[in-house]
Amino acid sequence: MAINLHRGHADWKSPIAAGFTAGRLVISPMTPQDRDTVLGLLDLPDMLTHLPALLDRRDAASWLDFVFGKRNYLFFTAVHRETRHTVGFIVIDRTPDNRLYLGGAVARTFWGKGYATEILYGLRRHLERVFYSNPLYADVLTSNTAVLKILEKTGFEVIQTANNHVLLKLTAHGRS
Repeated sequence: MAINLHRGHADWKSPIAAGFTAGRLVISPMTPQDRDTVLGLLDLPDMLTHLPALLDRRDAASWLDFVFGKRNYLFFTAVHRETRHTVGFIVIDRTPDNRLYLGGAVARTFWGKGYATEILYGLRRHLERVFYSNPLYADVLTSNTAVLKILEKTGFEVIQTANNHVLLKLTAHGRS
């Protein structure tokens, strides 16, 4: 799974900052010690294919170092409860127009095992549980059909398709 990442203040973070559980996974705030693990998830050509702003590992490292800890980003790691393997990560980016964009990736070795679906269903359930009212957006390349299918299955709705991108929206209290 790979979702494009788009380039305020803290109250938007508080209901979601602690993380959540999702089936076999624990979704926790990312720490500086998680950086290399997350970078390793992005260190495959087929992962970067779906993240066109990141051309190689150096670009991914620069991006991660630049945005990690900034107030308009929330990073989470998805760790398997039993094996303690990092399965993936998600990031929520608050843009200057106050929209929240979802990004992230599941490690290639875990594709096709339902982890992306678990993460997204878990995120949706968590947002509903905390009565989170801000919609969440995802910008995905049209060629990334697997992620588009998972996003739609977990409640995101397509709101626009243009320039090889699909913009989707999730409203926490059900579909908009």
